Amino acid sequence: MIRHLRHGISFAICVMLSFGVTAAVSGQQDSEGGPIRLVPSGETPAAGTSEGPPPGQAAPRPTDVPIAVVALDRPDPSSVGVLTAAEGGFEVSLWAGSRRPLIEALLPRIPAVTPSRALQSLRKRLLLTTAQVPSGASVAPSFLGLRVERLAAAGDYSAALALAALAPPQMDDPALDVVRVEGALLSGNHQNACEVVDRVLAIGRRSPYWVRRLAFCRVLEGNMARAALTAAVLREFPGEPDLLFDQLLSSFAEGAEAPIAATTDLAPLHFAMIRAARRALPDSAADTANPAMLRAIATSANASIEARLRAGEAAEIAGVLGAESLGQIYASLAFSDAQRTNV
Repeated sequence: MIRHLRHGISFAICVMLSFGVTAAVSGQQDSEGGPIRLVPSGETPAAGTSEGPPPGQAAPRPTDVPIAVVALDRPDPSSVGVLTAAEGGFEVSLWAGSRRPLIEALLPRIPAVTPSRALQSLRKRLLLTTAQVPSGASVAPSFLGLRVERLAAAGDYSAALALAALAPPQMDDPALDVVRVEGALLSGNHQNACEVVDRVLAIGRRSPYWVRRLAFCRVLEGNMARAALTAAVLREFPGEPDLLFDQLLSSFAEGAEAPIAATTDLAPLHFAMIRAARRALPDSAADTANPAMLRAIATSANASIEARLRAGEAAEIAGVLGAESLGQIYASLAFSDAQRTNV
C-alpha cells in the first residue's frame, strides 16, 4: 500500500511539474514575443466574426428542443413482492435480460422439497422478491400465480398467502384461488375457504375440485341434503373419483364411524373434513411427501404421537417446521419405566 501511495504521489508530482514547465515556457514566449496575434499582420477581423451580437441587438435564442412523446408500458401487477433488496431479497432488475416464456416454463420446476437450507432460503428469496417481470409474451395466467403456487408446493403457505394478498382484485388466476382456499382449509378458517369457493363458482369456474369443496361447505352449513346433491353433480364430470372424499362425505351424512382408509395422498380438503368430523388421522398419512400436509399432521391433535413424530421430522427437514416445534413433539413422548432403564 505504501509503494502504491508513493507511486501515486510521484505521478502527481510529475504531472504538476510538467504543467509548471509548460506554463513557464508559455509565459516566457509571451514575455519575449509580446502578445500573440490572432489575425495576420495588417488585417482586421472581418465584420460579423466577433463573438457576441452587434451593439443594440439581442442575442439569438437557441432553437426549441423537439419534444418526443413515448408511450410507457403498463406496469405488470405480477411485479409485486414481499421482499426488497434492503430486506434480504434480490434487486428489482432480477429478471433483466431473461425471456418470460422460458422463465415461466422453469418456475414450476423449482423443487418443492429439498433438505438444503441454502436452497430453501434461495427459493423463498427468489419467489418473494419485488422485481420487474421478464420481458416477452406471457404463457401462464399470471407470473404472480406461478410464484405463489411454488411457495405453496413447498409448504410455505404463510408466505404464499402474503404474496397472493398483493394481487389486485382484477387479477383472474385460478392458481391464486387454489392457494387461498387450501391455505384456509389447513388453518381451519372454513368461512374464508367457503367465501373463496362461492366467489369462484359465481364467475363460472366449475370442476370437480371446486364442486367437492362446495359440498364440504354445505356440510359445514348443516345442510346435508344440499351437500349430497352437490356431490351427485360429480358423476357428470370425467376423471377418477376421490374415494376418500366420498367416504368422508358419507360419514357426515350417516354418522358412520368406520375407520378411515389408509392413505399417503391426504389433501387439505381431506384434512379439514377429518378435523371437522373429529376423526383420527390414519398413521399412513404421515408418509406423504407433501410438505404442507407433513406440517399439518405434525401439529394436529387428530394424529397419533407416532404419526406426528414421523411427520414432524420430515417437515423439519423440508424447512416447514421449526426445530422448537419438533422438540415439543419429542417432549410429549411418553416412556415406560422399562424403556427408561433400558436406554
